Parts: sequence; C-alpha cells; structure tokens
Amino acid sequence: MLNFVKPYEKIQNHILAKEGCNDYRTEHLEIELWSNFPIEKQAYKTYTRDLYRKFREEFELIGRYNAFQVGADIFELRPNQEFVAKYGSRNYLVQARVEEGSYLCECCKMDKDGILCCHILKVFTHIGVDVIPERYLLRRWTPNAVPSAPGTGYEQPDEMPPQSKKQIRGGT
Repeated sequence: MLNFVKPYEKIQNHILAKEGCNDYRTEHLEIELWSNFPIEKQAYKTYTRDLYRKFREEFELIGRYNAFQVGADIFELRPNQEFVAKYGSRNYLVQARVEEGSYLCECCKMDKDGILCCHILKVFTHIGVDVIPERYLLRRWTPNAVPSAPGTGYEQPDEMPPQSKKQIRGGT
C-alpha cells in the first residue's frame, strides 16, 4: 500500500503545483493582445493565460486564409499561402448558422482540442461576429474549472462546523 501512496502523493503534488502556477499566471501575467478584435479580448478575459496563448496562436492564423461564401451558410477557407502550419495547403469548409450561434468546421479542432480553429475564427472576423458563443468557451479552460480554486467565489470553510466536531469526538 505504501508503494502506491508515495508515488501517488508525488504525482498529486506535481499537479497541484502546476495548477497553482497556472492560477498565478492567469491572475498576474499580462500579455499584449495580438489584435483589436472583440473576440480576442473576450478570449483573453475568459481563458487561463496558458489557454489564451493557444487561442492566440490559432487566431494569428486567420491572416493565412481568405473566406468565400459558397452557400447560404457555407464558407470555403482557402489558404493565401502555399502552406499553413498545422493545416497544410488544403481548403476547409465552415458551416456558419449565425442565428443559432452554431459553427462547424471540417478540421474538427473544436471536437478534438476544445478550442476554436482558425477557420471558424476567420469566418467570425469575415462576417462580423464579435462574441464567441458560450458553447465554444469550455469551462475546463477557464480559471473557474476547479471549484475550490482561488477567486472562483466558492469558499471552503477553514474549519469543521462545531456540530461535526462534536459527532467525531463521540458526542451527540
């Protein structure tokens, strides 16, 4: 049992230290925004700093594509360079149902990674969507992902209620 508990505690301490570091960076680290688009400002305010960096890397790729409307709610994204990092040289189709706030891309990055792809983000900027719909801002990427983390509004009591202490001691 001890052979299991010691390595487990070590892993748990490593995870807690990493979460603490992420919390600190989110609360204290200021990063300059890449653009003035409202969706980038929303991502900056919503995501942890580490996730915002990933969002920003993706968002910076919007300039590598041109968007063409090819159907009522279908856009074709064509690279304006020979090769786009992570995506190659192919075209992508994005379905944009603006009234429903529903956006789907062939690359399926949202399904795989839980973050919007540059193709959907390009469509946002192309058609003037200024707010990322809530369904695409996954809670797991926000500072509120852990209910007991600092600054979430959830306060853990510092000590056990008196009635519980009494019950533990054997009193009723």
